[in-house]
Amino acid sequence: MIASKPRCTHFCPCPCPLLPEYSRRPRRGDEWSPEWGLCPVNDEDPNKALAEKRKRRRWIYMLSRVTVPLKNLFVDIKRHPERIPEVWLVSSYHVPEGYQDGRRAPWRMLVRTYFKDLPRQLRQENNERSIKSWRTIPLRKGPIIDRTEHDKAPSKMTCCRRDFISLHWNDKYRTLGGDWLIVVYLWTNDRKWAKNTPVKDLISFSSVTGIRAWEWVKPVDSRSKTPYLFYELERDKDGTLKDTVFGGNAYKDYDPVPIQPGDPVPTRLSGLRRLMNEQARQLLYADYEF
Repeated sequence: MIASKPRCTHFCPCPCPLLPEYSRRPRRGDEWSPEWGLCPVNDEDPNKALAEKRKRRRWIYMLSRVTVPLKNLFVDIKRHPERIPEVWLVSSYHVPEGYQDGRRAPWRMLVRTYFKDLPRQLRQENNERSIKSWRTIPLRKGPIIDRTEHDKAPSKMTCCRRDFISLHWNDKYRTLGGDWLIVVYLWTNDRKWAKNTPVKDLISFSSVTGIRAWEWVKPVDSRSKTPYLFYELERDKDGTLKDTVFGGNAYKDYDPVPIQPGDPVPTRLSGLRRLMNEQARQLLYADYEF
């Protein structure tokens, strides 16, 4: 009987000489989508522009009325809303239905969803403040960004739009807040269409080409938390869906390795896998997919 090929169980980084594919896995991110126009995953703060706007207005007001006390200049700057902490992130990648086979799609989309507590939020009942009601929340449109010659992107993708969906504070600036945030990136070559199209209507599970999910954890080789890839879903050209979970210690510069079929999956990771395969997918369902 021929013995089966041994598998490394040390996870990464691993010095196993016979299995170099398990040694050091480069960190993966959102390379399944066009990467130009993207903000870093730990810097998706939708209130930055509002803070700068407040600051400029305060300076203009003070210069126009010299008698205004200096303390009034900074009153709005200090009230910059608190950011949603980077605790969990789910990225989904979309193209029009029928283009998952690798053909050049007329548009591409990346949907980044940030959670404060992914397991709790995916399990909770649907209500007006939960992430499950995101389609009923008004979308905040962002500007259209044109590609430059320095951006690496398919020739068809010439412009990018970035929008936000989240709960709003009841202030005059309508700042975003709450314990979840959705950031939508849309790439296409039609600037007018990108500006006017309702991006929510483009989001569906049938348009998904892949999903990745991370949890911010403290790695063994650093004091700062880093995103840990724990789940991946990929749609093959024939439409088949394949999900993978990842295990092992967290390292600052390397991804964990996939747990192979037949290998034991830790209880917590198994529960997260069920949530991602059920409730997380349902978040992307269009009305006609329920």
